[in-house]
Amino acid sequence: MIRECIVCKKEFEICPAKVKAGYGKFCSRICWGKFQKNRIERQCLTCGKSILVKPCDIKRGGGKYCSKECYCKSQLSGRQVTCKYCGKIFYATRKAISRYNAGKYCSWDCFQKDKKKNTKFMKTKCDYCGKEIYKWRRSIKRNNLQFCSRKCKKEYFVGERATSWLGGISFEPYSSEFNRQLKELIRYRDGYKCQKCSMSEIENIEKLSIHHIDYKKKNCKPLNLISLCGSCNSKVNFNRSRWTKYFQKKVDKIMNSNAIQLNFRYKDNKTKQSIRR
Repeated sequence: MIRECIVCKKEFEICPAKVKAGYGKFCSRICWGKFQKNRIERQCLTCGKSILVKPCDIKRGGGKYCSKECYCKSQLSGRQVTCKYCGKIFYATRKAISRYNAGKYCSWDCFQKDKKKNTKFMKTKCDYCGKEIYKWRRSIKRNNLQFCSRKCKKEYFVGERATSWLGGISFEPYSSEFNRQLKELIRYRDGYKCQKCSMSEIENIEKLSIHHIDYKKKNCKPLNLISLCGSCNSKVNFNRSRWTKYFQKKVDKIMNSNAIQLNFRYKDNKTKQSIRR
């Protein structure tokens, strides 16, 4: 294959495979060296260092930075800020600067030390671990409990201190009547679907949970049981009076419908229980 040299305009032969690979622009190394001398001198936009750039790179929009480090620095949206406490210069992102105290201090230690000088803050103790901390005066007046971290707050509200504590009902055992046969019949009655979000048992991957509508574990009457997926079963633990009324109406509709031909016969504990299809 015959090609023309870019520098000296001399014609030369070259293999077509090399042309496909990107070669075949110069007839010799001497012409290639001359072409390299034609590079244009420019300054790096980040550090100001002088660099030699190919004309073809400038046409493509390149040749602006001397290295990848300078390019990455140019993409940063923040700016250099001086620490309010120690005077150290550090980089802060735009998001941190927009927040109140994030873009003012170089570290957490400087923030805590500056708090001691500031009259707006007050020294207190964490109610869980007893660690000395500084908090806003208004937050101390507003909240009775103070914590040094989210971890301490989470560990503090456990058991009787939890907002949803109901005297340890979850530790009570289920009755013997609440067996696999009864659970499977309730799932069959409900069409193997969650009665809150309508998710099928196949989509849920695992078997649907059987929920007690009145939240009493020993009340295992079919009218008091309903099928729910795992996520919905955890959600209905709050606003219990509302969900009790909602599920009671739903179970009444299911039991009265002709589409589901299930005949539940339930007797109290004094007599035997018989549940049949």
